[in-house]
Amino acid sequence: MRQFQKTLEDLSSRVASAEATKTSWLPPVSVQEATEQMQHLQRLRDKLTTAGALLDDCTEQQAFFTANQVLVPAVCLSRLEDLNTR
Repeated sequence: MRQFQKTLEDLSSRVASAEATKTSWLPPVSVQEATEQMQHLQRLRDKLTTAGALLDDCTEQQAFFTANQVLVPAVCLSRLEDLNTR
């Protein structure tokens, strides 16, 4: 359960970082800025790929807990649902 909670925290941090990055973007005004933003997009894609893997791990762990009748705290379940939506 501790690992599940730790993974949720890590995932939450990564999603928040990606959201902050997204909201800070402005349309490029030059080719140089567009090139830089493409590099930022590639790094963001890598972060989101890792976040997607963490989300899959959390979902699998939650399913394992449910299948084995382990009670998962409601706050963790709602956090997982929120992250899945985001």
